[in-house]
Parts: sequence; C-alpha cells; structure tokens
Amino acid sequence: MSASGMEELFSRSSLNSVRHVSQVSNYLRETLNTQPTDDRNWWWGYLRRQFRLKNLEELYLKYLQRLHLGYFSVFVVLQSLLSLSHATILWIIEAPLPDALLYCVAMALCWPLVFVVFKERLVHTFPWISLLVSCFVVVLLIIVDLGIPLYHASNRTEAADVLRPAYTTHTLLVCYVFLPLTENIQAFILGLVVTLCHLTVLGTVTYYKKREIYERLASDTVYFLCVNGLGLYFRLMSEVAIRRTFLDRRACLESNSKVEYEKQQEENLMLSIIPRHIIDDVRKDIQSLIQQINAPLRKKPFSDMYVTEHDNVSILYADVVKYAQLTVSLPVNKLVETLNELFGRFDEASEERGVLRIKFLGDCYYCVSGVPDYNPNHAKNCVDLGLDMIAIIKEVREERKLKETLDMRIGIHSGKILSGLLGVCKWQYDVWSRDVIIANNMEQAGKPGRVHITKETLNLLGNNYRCIPGNGSTRNEVLQKYNIETFFIVPADKHSEERVTEERPLYNRRYSAGGQRRLTSNRGPSQVRRSGTDNLAVGSRRRIAFMDDNLYKYQQTLKKADEQMADAIKNMHVGVYDRWLLRENINPFCLTFENMQWELPFLKQPDPLFKFYVGCALFVLLGMLTIQCLGLPSSHWMPWVGYGVSLGVIFMLLPLTWTHYMWTKLKDPHEEQDYIPEPRNKFLNLLYQASLKVVWSAGTRTAIYLVVCISLTICTMLELLECDMKGDHDDRNVSNIMAADMDELVTDCLAPWHITQICSLTLIMSFLFLRIHFQLKFILGILIIVTYSCGVWILSPKIFQSGETWNPQLETKIAHIMNVTFLTVTLHFMDRQAEYMNRLDYKWKRQLSHEQEESSTMHMINKMLLQNILPVHVADWFLNTNRDHEELYHEEYDTVAVMFASLTEYALWDDNGLDGSNELSSIRLLNQIICDFDKLLFDTSSLRVEKIKVAGWTYMAACGLDPGRRDSVNSINRSSFSDHVVLVLTRFAAKMMGVLQKINRETFQAFKLRVGISHGKVTAGVIGAQKPHYDIWGHSVNMASRMESTGEPGKIQVTENTARVLQQLGIHCECRGAIKVKSITNLVTTYFVHFDENFQLIQVENVQDSDQDSVLEESEVRHCEERYTEEKQNNTKL
Repeated sequence: MSASGMEELFSRSSLNSVRHVSQVSNYLRETLNTQPTDDRNWWWGYLRRQFRLKNLEELYLKYLQRLHLGYFSVFVVLQSLLSLSHATILWIIEAPLPDALLYCVAMALCWPLVFVVFKERLVHTFPWISLLVSCFVVVLLIIVDLGIPLYHASNRTEAADVLRPAYTTHTLLVCYVFLPLTENIQAFILGLVVTLCHLTVLGTVTYYKKREIYERLASDTVYFLCVNGLGLYFRLMSEVAIRRTFLDRRACLESNSKVEYEKQQEENLMLSIIPRHIIDDVRKDIQSLIQQINAPLRKKPFSDMYVTEHDNVSILYADVVKYAQLTVSLPVNKLVETLNELFGRFDEASEERGVLRIKFLGDCYYCVSGVPDYNPNHAKNCVDLGLDMIAIIKEVREERKLKETLDMRIGIHSGKILSGLLGVCKWQYDVWSRDVIIANNMEQAGKPGRVHITKETLNLLGNNYRCIPGNGSTRNEVLQKYNIETFFIVPADKHSEERVTEERPLYNRRYSAGGQRRLTSNRGPSQVRRSGTDNLAVGSRRRIAFMDDNLYKYQQTLKKADEQMADAIKNMHVGVYDRWLLRENINPFCLTFENMQWELPFLKQPDPLFKFYVGCALFVLLGMLTIQCLGLPSSHWMPWVGYGVSLGVIFMLLPLTWTHYMWTKLKDPHEEQDYIPEPRNKFLNLLYQASLKVVWSAGTRTAIYLVVCISLTICTMLELLECDMKGDHDDRNVSNIMAADMDELVTDCLAPWHITQICSLTLIMSFLFLRIHFQLKFILGILIIVTYSCGVWILSPKIFQSGETWNPQLETKIAHIMNVTFLTVTLHFMDRQAEYMNRLDYKWKRQLSHEQEESSTMHMINKMLLQNILPVHVADWFLNTNRDHEELYHEEYDTVAVMFASLTEYALWDDNGLDGSNELSSIRLLNQIICDFDKLLFDTSSLRVEKIKVAGWTYMAACGLDPGRRDSVNSINRSSFSDHVVLVLTRFAAKMMGVLQKINRETFQAFKLRVGISHGKVTAGVIGAQKPHYDIWGHSVNMASRMESTGEPGKIQVTENTARVLQQLGIHCECRGAIKVKSITNLVTTYFVHFDENFQLIQVENVQDSDQDSVLEESEVRHCEERYTEEKQNNTKL
C-alpha cells in the first residue's frame, strides 16, 4: 500500500469528516482560537430558555450553590482580614476598647458559618439554611457597623456627633457577591434593608446637627442606589457567564462520553474489517498520518501492505445453492432481511466455533480457523462450522417458508495461507495461497448438504467423524491437477442429529437494555415448525450488531450526562482551601497557569459582555454627576468640564461597542435566524465591525477600559483641585479656622465623604470589567488609592481635616484613606475569586479542546475505516447517532451498472516451486495493481464509481449507487449527472486496462483484464451480524459476473441491453453472437466494446462530436431495459 495512495484516501475521508463538527467544537474554536462567534449564545434570555428547554435549572442551582460556597469562604477570610486590620489600627491609636472587640467578635462569629454552609447534606435537607445564614451575616454586619455610632451616641460622648458607619459599601457588596443566595431578589431585598438601616442612622445620628441634612441624605441615597445597582449588575453579568460556563462544562461531559463511544466504535470498526493481529499496525499508521497531516511527511506513513503468513490453518468455503434465484425472487426488504438473518447466523456460528470469517462474495462465504493464533483444533472447528451452516440454512428456509430449495455446499482444506489487506480504498481482509484455491475448488466439487474435505484435513480430525470417499478430482480440474484426495463427512443418524441440533445454540442475537447477546437453545425442527411465527419475528428483529451496541450505549450515556454533571459539581474545588492545597494547575498566589503557554490564549479570549461594562460605566458616571449636582456649587467649573468630557468619551464608545448587538437584535428580535447579514451602509458597517473588533481584541478592550477608568478618576480629582484653589484664595490659617468657618468651607465644596463616595464608585466600576486581567485592575486600584490619598493628605488636607469619622480618636483623613483601601481589598478578593473561576473554566475548556481533538481524530479514523467497507452515504447513515438502531439498511436502484474485471495470466504461485516461496512477491505485485486501480476512483470522471470488493484477482465495481435514492424506483436524475452510468463505468474499465498496460511495461508482465458489464435494477444493503458487509444483488449483478467469466482477455463484454445504451451514446459495440451462460436456459447475445490503443472508447462515425456526450432519450433507454427485463424473466431458471 503506497504512501501517496494512503494520503489520497485520507484526504477523501477527512474532507467528509470535517464537515460534521460538534457544537462543542464550534464553541471551543471560537473561545480558544478567537474565531467569530454568535453573540446570541451569551444573551441572558437565550441562556435561560436553553436551561428551560433542557430541564437544567435544578442542576444549575446546585452548580450555583457550589460557586457561592467558594465566594462565602473568601468572604470569611476577607472579613477576618479587615476586622483584624481595623482592630489593629484602633489599638495603635488607643481608641476605645469596645470598638476593637466588636470587630473581633464579628470575625469570630463568621467562621462557624463556614462549616454550616459546607454541610451539603444539611443544606440539601433544609434549603432555607443558606438564606438563614445570609440573613444572619447581614444582621451581624449591620449591628457591628451601626452599633459603634449608636453606642457612642447613647453615651453622649463628644465624638458621637461626628461618627458614621464604616462598612456600608462593604456590607452591600457582601449581599450581592459573597453570600450563598441563589435568587437575585433575595440579594436585592437584603441590599435594600442595609441601605435603609444605614440611611436611618446617618439621618438620626451622623447628620443630626448638620445644616444640609437633606442634601447629604439625598447624595447618600444616590450613592447607595448606585452600589445596589452595581451589585445587581454584577450578579446578572455573573449569571450570564456562569450559565454559559455551565453549558460548556456539561458539553465537556458529553464530549467525554462521545470520545469513549467513538474509541469503542473505532475498535469495533477495526475488528469488523481487520483481525486483531493487524489492527495495531493499521491504527498506528492512521494516527501517525493524521498527526502529520499539517506538517511535511518526514517518513513514509504506511507500509507497502499488511500481509502475514500463517501455517497450519484450515480454510472453509461455503456456497449457497440457488442463491441467484433467491436474489431475484424476493422483494427488497425480504431479501435483505433473509440474507442478514442467514449470514448473521453464519457469523455467530463462526464466532462460537473459533473460526474467523474472511468475507462473503455473493453466494460464497469463506473463513479460516487458526488465524491469528494457532489452534490445534482448526480442522475440527471448520468441520463443525460446516455442519452448523447446513443446519442453519435449513432452519432459515423453513422459518421463512422460502420456495427455493436453498442448501449449502461446503469445501474444507488445511494448509498455509497469506492474509492481510490490499489496495488503497475499500479495505477488505483477505487470504491467498494455493491452499486457499484448493479449498475454493473443494467447494465447487462438493455436493449440496455435504461437507467436502481433503485428506490433509481428514488427517487432522482423528476418528471423530465418519467419512466416505468424495472423488472430487473427477469433478474438478484443479483437484485433479494436484492429485487431491477428497472425502465427504457422513452425517450422524437422525436421532444423533436431532440431539446435536438441540445442543447447538440458536444464534438469534437480541439486545436487552444492556445490549448483551442472549443465546437460546434450539428446540428442534419440529418445534421450530410449530413456532415458526415466533422465530420469524425473532429473525425479522435481527439487526446489524456491528455498531448498534455501541450506539445504544452512547445514547444511554448521553442520558446520564446530568448525573455526571452532578458528580462534577460535587467535586468542584472552589474554596480558598482548595485553591491553596489542591492547586488545580493554577498558582494560588499569582493565579497564573503552571503551563505559561496558556496565559496568552487565556488573555486573548473574547468578551461578548464587554459592551455591558461600558454601558454600566455610563450609569456610574451619571450617578457621580447626580451626587455632584446635589452638593456642588455652580461656580466650580472644572468638575463640570471634566464630567462633560467624560460623558462625551463614553457616548463615543457606546456605538463602538453596541452596534453589533443592536443590529442583531433589530434583525432577529426572536432569535430565530441562523445568519444575519452585515449592514450595507458604510458608516454603520464600520461601527458594526468595530464592535466585533472590541469583542475579539483584548488589546482594544484594555485600551477602552483604561480610558473609562482614567476619565472617572479625573472627575473625582478635579473636585479636590477646585476646592484646593478656593482654599488658597481664602488665605486663612487652617489652625485658626473655627468650626463654623469649616462648615462654610465644606459647604462651598462637595462634602468630604461624598467625594470619597465618588472615588468609591470609580473603584467599584474599575473592578467590574470582569474579563480584564485582575492584576491590571488591582494595580489601577492601587494607583487610584495613592492618587486620592495624595489629594486627601497633600492637595486638600483642610477639607478632610474635620468632619465625620469611623471611630473616636481616628483621624478623619485616615478614615477616608481606610475607606478606599478596604474597599479596594474587598473588590480585589472578589476579583480574585472570579478570576480563579474563570481560569478553572478555561482549564476545562483546554481539557475539552484536547478531548474534542481526540474525538475528532477518532471520528476521522472511523470515517476512513467505515468508508472502506461502505459507500460514503451509507457510512454517514451508520455514523448518525440519531438513527433507529433497529433499522436495517437497504436500497433499491432502478438503473445501476455493474462491472467484474478479472486479471488473466496471473498466477499466485509457480507450479515448479510447490513450497510457495514466490507467493509473497506475487501478492506484492497484485497489491500494486489493485492500488493503481483504486486510484482511478479519485479521478473526477469516476467519482460515481463505487468499488464493491476484490475477490482474489477479480475487481468488482458499480456505478449509480447514488445517495438520496433509497427505496426509490425512479429513473436516473438526468439533471445531476450528464453521463449515463453505463458510459461512466465502461470508461472506467477502459482506464483500468490502460493502467494495467503501464504496469506490464514496468514489470515485464503480460497481464490482461477480462471485463464484464451489465446494468439494470439492483438491490443494495448491509448484512452480517459481527462484520458488516455492503453488497449488491440482482439479475444485473449475476449477468455482469457471467459476462466476465465468459468473456475474453483484453476485452469488455456487455449484455445486449447495455450495448444498446452505449450505441445510443455513440460508442462502437461489436456483436459477439449468442453464447451459453450459466443459469440461463436460452443462449444470450453479447457484445464487445471497442477502444483504441490509448484505451479511449471508439465513437461511431456517424455520430457528431457535439452529440457524443448527449443524454440518451429516456423513452429509448426505458424500452431497452423493459424488453431485457422480460427476456430475463423468461430465461431465468427458477
């Protein structure tokens, strides 16, 4: 088998394979290779509908609960860090002890809650526990945060009127991000409760003596509403990402099932074509070729051929008597069912007896015992199988009430063989040797209902069987030439035969839920007749076992995907403990992949949600502007300019990020279209492409992110700068400013805590760009803290020198800096957990990508192998996992051309060397010839030609087995193909002769082809229980075989109706005359097709060139075929 030939085969197979890519593969290609995707897969409504349609909501809630457990564990660590830090600062400044103790108590009370929520059985039994824990945490945080100002107010301390809650923003973020709440409405209600409680304390305690209490409360209300909105936004965006991730993870489990299924399918496919002793070499070479397909081949990927030698084997040839009459007398479906029942039982019997079926050629079924491993009982196994086959065909004949007296003629010989694969395509395991030919002739010289064996086989049987002389040499020239002594096995007496029949298993394959085979004992001929209806029903349910068991298992495995997903959810490592101890191939501190090659592809992932981040930034900017409007004098022009510029920048960014989404929504509001055309307007198309660029370009997204965050930060800092300029203009010493003067100064500027709130909104927004790298966001957060701290401490210290603080003796400026610092830490912890989950998700995608690649490789191999025993459209039918596995495959064609081409002057061995030493070299030459014939199939003019099989040195092919014509008796589709099937196949036969002549010149041989062609109605189907075999049947097939056997070397002989078709097409055909043909009573008129020295078909002179390729008039062809059908029915012996 040549390397170039195998490359052609691979190319042909892979082109068909790559057209069927799974939905998961599409998604992986989009996410890992950054190819265009459909934004609709990320729409919140679309995802929710998918979950409802697939009934996944309950499983999704479990998945969400696991993720929330991870966030809650992060919250406990975060709360401990903030509480200890705050308590430490209070201890350093010698603040009142109750304040520090309260923070420590809150930290201590949070830890037991971890053990409660992580008790999955408890939470599963009492689902309300998660809500109860969440409410307890919120109440605890409210008590701690509001308790301090209320405590000092109740004690009437001097600092009571300047204290405010410290962790308002933190508590609100905890409600929306860190608590184990599965419903958004629950988080929203808790957020409103926190907001109302803090506004109440601010109004009754903090701002009680302030002159502008209502303006300040209004600004705080706007800020709290913004934080609530951002928290709800975070939950919605996270839900979209989590649902998308959930579907991907579930697809990963389905992919695993598919990989395992296709691995098993590949194994069964291999074993159905090639015995196990060759399978490893073939698989290795195929996978090697697939791995090297995208790179230059550095070595020859395939050996010349796969052929091995075996000594001490027995060969059985079996012929079905009256087979030809059976194929033309039964309806299509009955014929396929009968043949499948018959040959399926033969397969099961051969498997039971330890005999390897090689193939069946029409009515001939042959097999070998002693391959691949030596079996000392190989002769006995073949004899027992022969007796079984005679009994089986009798049972089938009686069960199906067949009119034809079907019987078996068995021939067995023992010796040595060469076995393996030949050709480029349609691989078929075969055997060759002189002993194989002797076994074949033993069958031909046998008698119906008898097992015919040679003396070599008899010597291996011992005294287990009674034999009588067979005298086969008197009936066969080959046996006479080699002086073969033959014998018939004498059947046991009637009583013994019935006893053996009762003990012999009834080979009826059925499939239970597990797909296991059941062998039931035969009840004897009389009982078979009494229950013929039952047995016939069993026989009608016999189906191809070759892939159906795996198909059933695959379908069952997909049904268990939810169970597997539940197990995967249970084993998810989402907590802080898991992150540091289990690693998951991710550095727990830097959150980088241990495989650094993953980093860049991870960063380049698309972000279909980025447009929502930009839209949210507009919402935040408007909130900041509202706070400014409520407390900023109109004389401060710098902040207004800053807000105006920032609004202009964001409004410019909106069409650059939203155009693709809005266009898709406008053109497909109901999400029904598969393809949405791009805008034709140039400007609109430019915005459309820009929005796509934003989704797929990480650099573009990062640039937009920095522009948005810098714009928001500038708006915050401009107010500090304006107030600093006003303060310098007053020219007063800060140490001499009285309290009333300070209130006037603060009133002239925005309230200090409102400036800090604006900075807090900037920080929150900078962290809510979810797919921006978390380290960049943390660095930007630190820069904002440093910048703001400089403004507080250096630029405008007098503004932040007095006013509300968190705790007594805690300087106000420090409280402001602690506020933005603690908020940044909270946001960073939240971001780290989100980043960790994103990286886990990406690791799953990587795993899925590897599995999908493996699955695709297996799928290619499966397609290659399956197409080497079945036509492409039949192979596609078998690989369709949605098909009914109880259905038999068969088709009926109205017009098919069939060709048999035999190699004459070819000898497998030299009669002068009886040891067969030159058989291997002869096989190599035969392989070269068949490979060159196969390569003709890849020519564009021969794509409709299907290679059916190679029997010895006879090549069988057909033309007209077109897909999409199953169970159809319609005529040829003239609009699809311009050339008649007879013309296509005849040209193919002439090309084969040209190829053979070239080989003769190169190898100094004198081989010739004897070709026979016929056409007409043909039945095609797949039969065989263990090894599927695609074959065609019908009178046209039989006649094509007879045309070859009665033909002459170097000529193409055709039937009369086939010659009429060629003549109508302008091809010169010469009448040979009437000849005797096997199975036909009357003499049959045949024709020879003429071709020139270049093996081009000779045209009739009176036909113009323009008409040579014209299509035959339908009525004339139909008239010829109908007349020939009538003659066939009259001449066929039934």
